[in-house]
Amino acid sequence: MFAFYSLSLLIVFLGIIINLPGSLHINPLLLHFYEPHKVLFLTTVFLTLGALGRIIIFWKEILWEDAFKLSVYGVLGGLLGGYTVGIIPQKIIVSIFLISGGMYLAKHLNKEKQSNPKKHGLFMSGFVTAFLQSFGLSVGPLRQGYLFSRGHNLVTVQGTIAVVFLASGIGMIISRLLSEDIPLRDSFSILTLFPFMLITMYAAKKVAYKIPKSIQEKIIIYSLILSLVLAIPYLFK
Repeated sequence: MFAFYSLSLLIVFLGIIINLPGSLHINPLLLHFYEPHKVLFLTTVFLTLGALGRIIIFWKEILWEDAFKLSVYGVLGGLLGGYTVGIIPQKIIVSIFLISGGMYLAKHLNKEKQSNPKKHGLFMSGFVTAFLQSFGLSVGPLRQGYLFSRGHNLVTVQGTIAVVFLASGIGMIISRLLSEDIPLRDSFSILTLFPFMLITMYAAKKVAYKIPKSIQEKIIIYSLILSLVLAIPYLFK
């Protein structure tokens, strides 16, 4: 598990300084240790802890009014999504991982993509994103678009969205625990990462915006390709 811990902290670091999508990398990584349904649960635990860490690190930058409005919808979407995901076959879950990653990759490879994010309403950015994220889909850009379109910078968006994901993530976890027989012992290995996640986030905040945009794009593209390639064999198990 040392490799998992190391790569997880690297993903946390890059998630802050270049907005790297965490779920697209954590899901394939956990597939090497757990079956798909449990991967979704543990990824939710990991990202929820990450959200708590971001709240602590970016406390002063959080837009609390927007965070509260989005969180109300996020909790509802998380509860419904967490309940629904338990009935989905494992191969479909892995397929969702691959499709989500492929769509995100296509967006970055599309040279004609728009540079300005589209504005989304509270329901889309709160409820719909939380529901979709329960299935392992990467919905960060969809959720963040609501705040980016209003002129907020990456640090402010990171902090505010962290509040929303903490709320929706707790909803997902509660819903999964109530609707499925999920042993909590596997979550302990994730929980032990939290202090190290805080240190990593603090360091990442200090170097945010330091990496050139061209290098950011390359890191996102090549790391995502590697994650998708590693996940493909699990589609046939």
